[in-house]
Amino acid sequence: FEMQHEDVAGMPIWGKPTSTLDWCERNYEVFFWAAEFYNTISNIAIFIPSLFGLYQCVKYGFEFRFALAYARCVVCSRGKQTKHTPTATHTHTH
Repeated sequence: FEMQHEDVAGMPIWGKPTSTLDWCERNYEVFFWAAEFYNTISNIAIFIPSLFGLYQCVKYGFEFRFALAYARCVVCSRGKQTKHTPTATHTHTH
């Protein structure tokens, strides 16, 4: 897997888009590495507080269920970020 900005053919960093649906914003409009930039970075609002909450649970020894809830939010936000970064069929519904 080799990451390059754009090759001579103008292919985006993640390869040729293979998704047949384009749900959200225009692809690769802001940065070359994120197909849907604003959807990708908006997950920071979920990821950072969830990561902090998970850290606090571990630090202060809260019940496991609270740590699990924060961990699930961390995983979900990373999954959403992964979905919005490339435009491939394995991440977008087709």
